Amino acid sequence: MTTFSAPKHDRYRDDRANIEDDRVIVAGHIDDAGIHTTRGTSFPGSPVDGQLFTRTDQVNDKTFYYDTSRSLWLGVDLHQLQFGYAGNLAASTYARAAAGNVVCSATAGTLIPFPKVTFTGYTYTANAAATGNFEVRANGTLITSFTISHASAAYGADMTINLPYDGTGILSVYNDAGGIIGNPVVTLYFRRRIASS
Repeated sequence: MTTFSAPKHDRYRDDRANIEDDRVIVAGHIDDAGIHTTRGTSFPGSPVDGQLFTRTDQVNDKTFYYDTSRSLWLGVDLHQLQFGYAGNLAASTYARAAAGNVVCSATAGTLIPFPKVTFTGYTYTANAAATGNFEVRANGTLITSFTISHASAAYGADMTINLPYDGTGILSVYNDAGGIIGNPVVTLYFRRRIASS
């Protein structure tokens, strides 16, 4: 390991900085992706937007970032689940889970893998706009306020939603009683949370 002094104009000026594996290490930790984070068992107070923190009390030391627009520490990994239907999806009918083409219901769908998540966005496409909404359900029950209107356009997206969901469950997408919609594909995006965020 070689020691060096950073030039005065370097924003990371620190006479104690080291070079290890061609990376500069300032206070904290460089994770497997080469990104500077701090580590610990609880999130730091007064975080700034985009601040990274690795929770050492989580399996495999999970890294989170602070999202000021949602006031939450969220997992850096963006997860997605896709649902759809080949043909006309009738009103009051569940879409199919993309993985395995499983017909969803209150007891069949895709398992939410974490006990706490925040839904951060969705996209959808269809042949044409149709009256009604997609409802995002867990164990057959509408997740509070998570409906996606497909009445005004054949496609849509919103990557700004902030909908925390606490509890594992079977996730599904349901076409409400509005009307038939042709060849819909709905993708839901979420990030992991943990108890203290």
